[in-house]
Amino acid sequence: MHFTELPTEIVDEILVQCDPIEVSSAAQTCSALRTLIYGSHDSKLWRELYLAQPLDDLRKCVSQNGQPARLDWKRNLQCLFRARGVVANPSLLKPGELETILQTLLRTILYHPPWSSSNDDSLNLLWVSNILLQHRFIDQLEDTTSLTFAERQLLSRLHCYYGITAKDEEAQARINSRAYVYTMRNYRPENDYGPFFSNGTVNWQHMQALHHVVSMHIVDMRDDGFDFPVFPMSLQQTQILMPDGEEGKENKDWAGLEGSWVVSFCFCDHRDLLRESRQILVGNLGVLIFFKKNNFRI
Repeated sequence: MHFTELPTEIVDEILVQCDPIEVSSAAQTCSALRTLIYGSHDSKLWRELYLAQPLDDLRKCVSQNGQPARLDWKRNLQCLFRARGVVANPSLLKPGELETILQTLLRTILYHPPWSSSNDDSLNLLWVSNILLQHRFIDQLEDTTSLTFAERQLLSRLHCYYGITAKDEEAQARINSRAYVYTMRNYRPENDYGPFFSNGTVNWQHMQALHHVVSMHIVDMRDDGFDFPVFPMSLQQTQILMPDGEEGKENKDWAGLEGSWVVSFCFCDHRDLLRESRQILVGNLGVLIFFKKNNFRI
C-alpha cells in the first residue's frame, strides 16, 4: 500500500510526529501529500503540529495589553521555523528578510500566557532564549554595519528584552553604551529628555544602552565561561502577571493598568529595589518610580 493510500487520520498522525521542516519537505514529494498538507480547508494538521512544539498554546497567549493572539496556526509555525533556521544560519537570510525575522522573534516574546501561581513560565520565552543563546544571533548582528534604521531598532529591542549577551561583557561594548547613556545631547525637550523619538515612540537603541549600563552593575560575569544570566531584567522577567482569581474573567483591566499615573524620579541604589520587585524599570541616572492612585508600583 502506498503511503498516501492510508486513511487521512493516520497520515496526519504520522506527520504530527515529524519536525515541521520535514513536513514541508514531504509536501514536495508528490501532489497528493502537498494537497493533504497545504490544501486542507481546516487547520487541524497545522494546529496539532504547532501544539507538538515546545511553544505556548496560541489559544492561551495574549499581548502585554491583554489582546489575544491571532490563531493562524500554519502562518505562525512557518514564520517561527523560518526564524529558527535563520538564527541557526544567518547566511540563509534573503535580501530584506531580516526585519520579518526580528518581528517574528519579538512577536513570540510579546505573546504568551500570563504568569500566575497556577501557570508555569512561558514556553515561548524559553524557546526564544534557547535559540538566541545557542547561536549568538544578536552578537552576530550587532557587528553588522549595513542594518537599516528599522532593523537596528528591532534588533535593539530584541537585545533589550533578551538581557545580556557575551559581547556585552567586552570593554568596548560597555564604553559604547555608557557614551550613549551619558551624552547629554541625547536628552532634549524634543524627546521628553528620555529614550524616545520626537513622535513619542521608543528609541530602542537608547533603551538597550540604558539596559546594558544598569545590567552590568547587577550581573556578576567574572566567572569562567559565559552562560545566559537570569536576573530581574532578563527575558524570563518580561512575562506579564495575571492576578490570582482573574483567569477566565472578562475583565478589560485585568492587569490593573487603567487609571491616573504619576511618574517621579529619585536617586537611590537600584540594586536595593531589585531585591523587592520582579518587574522594574531602572536607569543608571536614577530610578523611575511609578505611582497609580494610592497604590505604589515599581
